[in-house]
Amino acid sequence: MKMWSLVKYSGKIIISLLLSLMILAPVAIMYDYKGVMVTCEDGSTEVKYLSNNIVINSIEGIGINTTDSNGYFNLDDESLSDVPVDILLMGSSHIEGLQVLQKDKISELLNEGIPDMRTYNIGVSGHTLPICVNNLQDAVNTYSPSSYVIIETDKICFDADILNDAVNEPNEIIERDKNGVAIKKFLKTYFPAVMALNTARTNWYKTEVSSGRDAAIVSNPDVEYEEALDGFLKHASECMTPDCTLIIFYHPITELDFDGSVISDPVEEEYRRLFSEACARYGVVFIDMTQDFSDMYYQDHHLAHGFFNTTVGQGHLNAYGQRAVAQKLIDVIDNERG
Repeated sequence: MKMWSLVKYSGKIIISLLLSLMILAPVAIMYDYKGVMVTCEDGSTEVKYLSNNIVINSIEGIGINTTDSNGYFNLDDESLSDVPVDILLMGSSHIEGLQVLQKDKISELLNEGIPDMRTYNIGVSGHTLPICVNNLQDAVNTYSPSSYVIIETDKICFDADILNDAVNEPNEIIERDKNGVAIKKFLKTYFPAVMALNTARTNWYKTEVSSGRDAAIVSNPDVEYEEALDGFLKHASECMTPDCTLIIFYHPITELDFDGSVISDPVEEEYRRLFSEACARYGVVFIDMTQDFSDMYYQDHHLAHGFFNTTVGQGHLNAYGQRAVAQKLIDVIDNERG
């Protein structure tokens, strides 16, 4: 009798769990429906999505996006051999732009604003500036951009060892885990609620592990940093072909004081000065969005980062920020082309 009661009780738990997952599934799809990521075997990026994946994000901002046949977010999916790349975009989640609609991404705005040049976006979440520079030679070899490579960064203050590693440690291509990919694809298709719960667990863990790191006071740049930065940008410039220009654009958070004024950090200003000077030495175009974002705030009352469904002023580039960066890039490229 006790065994039968235990069986019935266990059955109720299992049925309840299955019903909960069924109810959660449509909510999970609309809130956080991530694609499946695999190793990028050509080395242009560390990882990328499977081709033709739908990715829905409402965690921060609202974005509904579909990857192209290469696993990146581009509306233009014409063959790279038929329509060569003129402008290659690289960077992290800001340039990947899962928090905005595809039409609002920097890449699409560049294609619209410079219609005679094809912009192709291979931005992937987590690909910071050092990772992008580490992958830069492979990206140039793979996509052969004719005119520009543009790398996005929200940070210019890096540990000297990180900059040195980006130059001295080549990117290693890892064998694709076919079984793992197949399992993830199956779960994503048939059990989206399970994938959403796993993503929530992963995000929580990352938050716990990284908590407090950004709060550390940044010290003034030293000789070790300047030497590492010089070697880092020298290496980046050497990855480029003679007719292709490297552009790095920096988009810092617009920090506000209690009275609503923009806070200016003299230490960060010194890093910007050194970064700009080092770029100039090696023919790298450095675009600093600090003043542009400040002007946008004072004139239009818009902040370039953050969303109303999370935190305004913090987080990823929003549609205003994407548009401001795209317009700045268009102006710079138009000026370069004469």
